[in-house]
Amino acid sequence: MKLNFFKYILSKFSLQIVFIVPFVLQIVGTVGLVGYLSFKNGQKAVENLANQLIEETGNRLDLYLTNYLATPTWN
Repeated sequence: MKLNFFKYILSKFSLQIVFIVPFVLQIVGTVGLVGYLSFKNGQKAVENLANQLIEETGNRLDLYLTNYLATPTWN
């Protein structure tokens, strides 16, 4: 019974579908994986750049305030 069922299923698929479907699934999976990894890498790069910008801004502000407060004012 099982053997007849599998022969029936296999007879309904053409050889073209049997060859094309696995390759299409492989391509879709690869493109999806590469897209996901690129997105995650882009997020890390933006986060790293934002942290560098915040740190640089803080350093410049600290330097500015240090110089400003160290300068005596004359009245």
